[in-house]
Amino acid sequence: MRKSIKKSMVCLLIAAVFIVPVSALENNTGNTEKEFSSVILPDIPDDRATATNAVEWVIMFYQCGDNALSTGISVCLDFIKKVGATDAVKIAVLIDKKPVNDTKLYYYEGTTPVEQEWPLESDLSDPDTLVSFAQKVKNDYPANHYCLEITSNKGSGWQGICYDEHGDELMISMPELFDALDVITENGCFKLDVLLIQTCLGGNLEFRYQVRQFCHYFVSYADCGLVGDFPFDQILTALVADPMMTAEQFAMTIVELFTPVQYQNIYQALGATDETKLDALADSIDDLSALFLQNIDAYKSTIQSALEETRRYGLQFNIDYYVDLKDFLDHLAIDDAEFLEIKERVLNCTEEAVVAKVTLGGHPSCGFNFYFPDEKDDYNNALRYTHAIPSSYEETLFAEDIQWDEFLREYLGLSSNTPPGIPTIEGPERGKYAEAQDYTLSAEDSQADDVSFYIDWGDGAYEMNGLVSSGAELSLNHTWALEGTYAVKVKATDQYGATSDWATLSVKMPLEPQTLLERIIEWILQIFDIILT
Repeated sequence: MRKSIKKSMVCLLIAAVFIVPVSALENNTGNTEKEFSSVILPDIPDDRATATNAVEWVIMFYQCGDNALSTGISVCLDFIKKVGATDAVKIAVLIDKKPVNDTKLYYYEGTTPVEQEWPLESDLSDPDTLVSFAQKVKNDYPANHYCLEITSNKGSGWQGICYDEHGDELMISMPELFDALDVITENGCFKLDVLLIQTCLGGNLEFRYQVRQFCHYFVSYADCGLVGDFPFDQILTALVADPMMTAEQFAMTIVELFTPVQYQNIYQALGATDETKLDALADSIDDLSALFLQNIDAYKSTIQSALEETRRYGLQFNIDYYVDLKDFLDHLAIDDAEFLEIKERVLNCTEEAVVAKVTLGGHPSCGFNFYFPDEKDDYNNALRYTHAIPSSYEETLFAEDIQWDEFLREYLGLSSNTPPGIPTIEGPERGKYAEAQDYTLSAEDSQADDVSFYIDWGDGAYEMNGLVSSGAELSLNHTWALEGTYAVKVKATDQYGATSDWATLSVKMPLEPQTLLERIIEWILQIFDIILT
């Protein structure tokens, strides 16, 4: 059953729709194939009163380069400097590279970046950083239209975004991204006009569905990206020349100006989706999922044969579980009236949702990738982690709303998978704060699956560890910075995503590293100061 997410009543009261004609964009010729919607679509503005001092557009660049992108991420700044900001188009850039204390926030005055007040070192893998950045920019620059661009290393589709080497080694998960955008857009009442994701496999359908309440248009790769492949100088030049562009026109312009390339096993494709069309697409895929579930025995071999012929994305990273939905359906030889009707509906909904796309000649794409592992070990397999992913596929809104995950688990033989037992935690229940305390974790899995551990240390710190064999011990330590009593919580997750209940341990950190005598002397001096005052 689909779970519809209720919007705030205030959004319903103040919502307004304006029909805006779409300028025709010419198709480029050559080794690329570009498709643009010929249908006039509504551009839904933010449901708010326009401020008298509002500019037309604000482009917010969130450049997470505290990773392998550190040296190449400045390419974006070089592109921006060629064009700069105007009275109608403002530019804000938050950039973080590998060195410590190098996080910078810039607002552009013309082509000059002007540094703003910002913490010296920020963790861009923390959703709170994304929220703080967007809220500050929106407060400083009231605008009719906002575009948020996120550049990130270690792209992994629905598994997360924004890896920061000075962070907690966890990317922003899909549930965290939902919560962050919910705050940024005030419960979706003031949507971002365009969300542009510059990271490998960021054009995942599940990712697009996750954020559909918070942006009008979403632009990202179906496959992987290369440093500097978005021509931001050309994109900004087009926007500065025509700042009255609608959100749809700007999203389509980004796609039009992008030139896909083939590099090793990367076959680039870029797609822009109208996020209001994704519910209809999801409904059609839900019907497809239900049909597959009802006929799993009859269809399984045919599905397997179709997948062998289907175009896959992410091959550069030796994965093959992100596929092209249209290509899969075109290869699926099922001669059944109900299936053919659902297939046509899925393809029609896909065409309506994708307002613009560009692909390599000879390598067509529907404009996004879609999660379809065909091996048991690839289900919830961590692409960018040595341990289990921070949040599973089942925690995406797409999986919550659609039966696709139920079908995948049945198809892969995981429907009978059970979670590990509640973990055991062995270690001190009392210690000194500011000194590391050692702990040992273990968990038994009845099916002998490997397990990982998610630890909440009770002081705001979290971490993931594993994978280890069922019943094997994992040693780790933690340091609490302040005295107090902390509720440590641990849960175990097997390699296929089944998660245990929490185990808890109360830990007291009552003493400072100084001696008790030193502490008594400090108390006496404090009392003496109070008496004198």
